[in-house]
Amino acid sequence: MRRTELEVTDKTGIVKIIRRARICHVGLCDNGFPYVFPVNFGFRDDTVYIHCALKGRKIDIIRKNPNACVEFVGAHEIFRAEKGCDWSATYESVIGEGRAVIVEDSVEKREALKILMSQYSDESYEFGEKDASRVGVIKIELRNITGKKSGKRDSSE
Repeated sequence: MRRTELEVTDKTGIVKIIRRARICHVGLCDNGFPYVFPVNFGFRDDTVYIHCALKGRKIDIIRKNPNACVEFVGAHEIFRAEKGCDWSATYESVIGEGRAVIVEDSVEKREALKILMSQYSDESYEFGEKDASRVGVIKIELRNITGKKSGKRDSSE
């Protein structure tokens, strides 16, 4: 990371940013071209869980190339200024790289769906066999996670 003073290095800080995020962007490589899409997600133990259709482009790409990149944005605010070059922002983000795996096991799928729901609700939900059979689940096991945070306005303002 070029701006090391903005780097979030502690695991607790990184997880807090991910918990504040509402959307995860996932990047895959489809025949040499990037394919990026936004998803709802769950996160636990350095693993991102997403749900999808049972068939489709995401599944096809992962079967050919499981390498994935994820990006989360937590808090973000723009500060306007008189001149365009004087605008600034506060932000926090996390980027992770890892391997995407298509979850086939029904028990693991149901647990992944619970983890996904816990990102958006403090309530507990149960998922049955029928629920799990109707949805695809992808887990992305992260091997590298970095965080970045800028909590103050530009000093020129």
